[in-house]
Amino acid sequence: MSALLEVEDIKTYFIVRQAGKRRIVKAVDGVSFSINRGETLGMVGESGCGKSTVGRTIMRFNKPEGGRIIFDGNDITTGDMRPYRSRMQMVFQDPYSSLDPRMSIGEIVAEPLNIQYPAGQMSKQERADIVLEKMRLVGMNQEALSRFPHEFSGGQRQRISIARAMVTKLDLLILDEPVSALDVSIQAQIINMLMDLQERFGMAYLFIAHDLSVVRHISQRVMVMYLGRCMESAGTEALHKNPLHPYTQALLSAIPVPDPEMSRKKRRVVLEGDVPSPVDPPSGCVFRTRCHYAAERCAAEAPVMEDAGQGHFVACHNFRRL
Repeated sequence: MSALLEVEDIKTYFIVRQAGKRRIVKAVDGVSFSINRGETLGMVGESGCGKSTVGRTIMRFNKPEGGRIIFDGNDITTGDMRPYRSRMQMVFQDPYSSLDPRMSIGEIVAEPLNIQYPAGQMSKQERADIVLEKMRLVGMNQEALSRFPHEFSGGQRQRISIARAMVTKLDLLILDEPVSALDVSIQAQIINMLMDLQERFGMAYLFIAHDLSVVRHISQRVMVMYLGRCMESAGTEALHKNPLHPYTQALLSAIPVPDPEMSRKKRRVVLEGDVPSPVDPPSGCVFRTRCHYAAERCAAEAPVMEDAGQGHFVACHNFRRL
């Protein structure tokens, strides 16, 4: 299976002012991964760890400070993105803010076609047929096309956002917390719909979320991020059964267990302290200030991703002793 997307040591920095001084925020600091065709890579971590920034950098909404982004064999780190916009799209966390309230749903879903295919390249009827087809794929009917975003629920608005992303010939869909603002029952509907669409059309997903249970359900592989860096990457089941990084262990231990007896027996890993500021991250391993296994080496040297076997990678000096 060939890689559709390859991200190599990508870096995204922002300039902020603190006490009148310019400071650099290393929102993403040397992240690498790949996504195969038809595969879902789940990206998890606490709020502020850089997950959304990775997605926005791949789409080139943010300018990368370093590294490379390879899409279908083409380096898109710099240069014109127009040839690739029709093949890679992004769905955002808040569906209401991503839909123009002044436009009808039909106009919103058709907008990518209007941009990618100027007048004369596609007839009005062809556009209308594509829009209606995609709306029906996400469970919406023709009546919705003449209505406006405020007339729909959160789940329906997210379905509309997905339909808009799919009107072009889509290969990669970046989903930035697509269900976190929805009720649990609606979350399940959207997740199942996304899985059905992927099976039918073979799209690749980068699924960004903080809910490990949702990520486990939809993803084939999972990448764990902390303070702009990748801590661990593995197949979904391998990560859940044998987490190697102490941060991953803490995240998994926080997942609620519905059985009260099992919940009492479950070993909890409680992290102490707060997430450090990305303006002034710790030296060496960025997780060491909250890690029970931190040693002198962790403060002096940043760990690199090591192969623990069978496609399981971890950035930790002490993982073999955990």
